[in-house]
Amino acid sequence: MGPPSWASQETPDLCVLYLPATFSFTGDLDGSFTDCEFYIEHYGPCDQPAPEYFASEGVWAGEVLGGEGGFAFTFEGEIDVQGNALGDLTIDGASGTGELEGVGGTITLDGVTGVGGSYAGQVELE
Repeated sequence: MGPPSWASQETPDLCVLYLPATFSFTGDLDGSFTDCEFYIEHYGPCDQPAPEYFASEGVWAGEVLGGEGGFAFTFEGEIDVQGNALGDLTIDGASGTGELEGVGGTITLDGVTGVGGSYAGQVELE
């Protein structure tokens, strides 16, 4: 992740940021989503560690269990003050392309911001 594209200290206890990010996956999901902008509510001063809520949407491209294509998604979750992140990526079931037509499900991502982590979930191919 790079620097925020926009940040505003709305109140002493709320900083709102927009942050561009790329996420890459390996394993049963092998691909990435790029050029996604995350909306972040940072519950403290912009320049101090604090808990956060995040949300994003975009398009993922790659392979799921060997089937190639892409899908639209929404992704939201929380980050604690230590940087531990937990969020759910929900696949838009009507958006699959290529061999991923009809794909749907929710994937939970668990990790540390800026470091990486793991994912688990249920993805269904129709």
